[in-house]
Amino acid sequence: MNQESLESELHAQGRVVAVDGKTAWVEIEPPTSGCMGCAAKSSCHGSALQRLVKRWQTCVPAAHDHALQTHDQVVVAMSLKAFYLATFALYFIPIFLLVVGMLLSVPVVSFWQLSPYADGLAAIGAAFGLVLGIGINRLIMARQFGNGLFQLNVIGIAEKDVAG
Repeated sequence: MNQESLESELHAQGRVVAVDGKTAWVEIEPPTSGCMGCAAKSSCHGSALQRLVKRWQTCVPAAHDHALQTHDQVVVAMSLKAFYLATFALYFIPIFLLVVGMLLSVPVVSFWQLSPYADGLAAIGAAFGLVLGIGINRLIMARQFGNGLFQLNVIGIAEKDVAG
């Protein structure tokens, strides 16, 4: 593994809980290194993958080309580009549609002369936009996980303890 590869991926350690063909279900371990205690943890990428996965779920699918067995300790990786793209999409789309929904309530209020209800209609429009954005995100993420853009990959197996 070269230095450029290490800088363009996020890594996390985990334990294989199931293997299904070329997909391993990996339980991401909580970070135990000093990285989570570091004062710069919010600005570095050292524990970003663990934080991201912890918010979603603890058991994630990861593609592999190794002979894996249940309980193997592995290292999984996600490209930094995919991480940034997913983060942008997860936050930008719902917030953008929230604002659009709120702004679209303005013509409704003026057309139907509903000035006393403008704030309520703006809130309803914003809520509708937010729900629409979350729904669109779910569709995008499901499609992108299906084509492998946000796929985690097993990049290594930790050495097994052969003593005893």
